[in-house]
Amino acid sequence: MTHFNNYRPSSFGWEASPNREHITPYSFRDIQFPNGVHTATVKWWDLLLTELNRHVTFKNGQCWGYDYRPIKGGSAISFHAFGLALDINAKENPFSPTGKVVPHAMPDVVGTIAKKYGAEYGGDWSKPKDFMHFECHLDPNELQRFVSAHAKTGPTTIAYGPFAHVGNGSRTVKLGSAGTDVQMVQRWLGVTPDGYFGPVTEAHVRAYQRMRGITVDGIVGPVTWRNILHG
Repeated sequence: MTHFNNYRPSSFGWEASPNREHITPYSFRDIQFPNGVHTATVKWWDLLLTELNRHVTFKNGQCWGYDYRPIKGGSAISFHAFGLALDINAKENPFSPTGKVVPHAMPDVVGTIAKKYGAEYGGDWSKPKDFMHFECHLDPNELQRFVSAHAKTGPTTIAYGPFAHVGNGSRTVKLGSAGTDVQMVQRWLGVTPDGYFGPVTEAHVRAYQRMRGITVDGIVGPVTWRNILHG
């Protein structure tokens, strides 16, 4: 399962790196991310940033990586301290401790993209909001499987959640359905991916449909799939 809403990476298999034990230098194309990332995440970041780069132009001097420190305004160890977070175009995308939406340059689609890869985007949080920030919420085994599945095919095959493949998302699912298509919907919506379409999943589907301005029926049919797959 993807560990969305869990902000203790050590609880899902990662070790912090106070002495840079697990950290390697990292750059994406010609953009430097000072201090690097966790060695195991390099290929995963390459996949995620390739898709983000279709919507965002990365800028040298505004992109950051590893930093052994607590989170801003708190005592918990930051995902940066594990090498599991990147900040992108920091000067244009500020941190908002109150959760107020402040002027920023990130397009709305980046949160949807992040979620497909098993990442959280700080601009989607309720409080605080961190419009520069992306962090990995896959455990080490999930990340390895994800990279192995997509290393050759690339980001274009990543449809609507970690471990999704081309061809998924064709079957209409609704209350009482079960199976892998249901799991994919649940992963994308941040619901426990137990593979059973129960009342909780239906409520999340209805909320998503309402947000997208499509028919609110709690059924994931062609229109809802199209919105999920293509944002």
